[in-house]
Amino acid sequence: MPDLTELDLTNTHLSSALIEILAPAFEGLQLHMLSLRGNRCLSGGAKALADGIKGMRHLRWIDLSENLIDDIGAYALEPVFASMPDLQYINFRLNSFSLVWEEEAREMCMRLAQGRQGSVYLFDATGWPSR
Repeated sequence: MPDLTELDLTNTHLSSALIEILAPAFEGLQLHMLSLRGNRCLSGGAKALADGIKGMRHLRWIDLSENLIDDIGAYALEPVFASMPDLQYINFRLNSFSLVWEEEAREMCMRLAQGRQGSVYLFDATGWPSR
């Protein structure tokens, strides 16, 4: 599937265990857009997803909102996002983050935006974009 550039798995009832099984299939894909919004991804699924998408250097848009990702899962994804030079949109809205992570997410967004064209938008638990 080398021509696949967008993958929308929104509200497909994927559990964290299924995401862990599916994540290795993402390796080698060069997606520009990925949506896993509205599933049941926990920290284990987020860690597996981080491994599966780490080679997607041209990913521009990722929506992980309305899952059950906690701080541990978000920390696993942060270095992967940092390695994606084209990433401009991250949606983490309505997950299971602590207040500490929400503040760190804003800082991550600012770090990711440095040296890139355009802005990196990260949507926090309130839904307001931060840069």
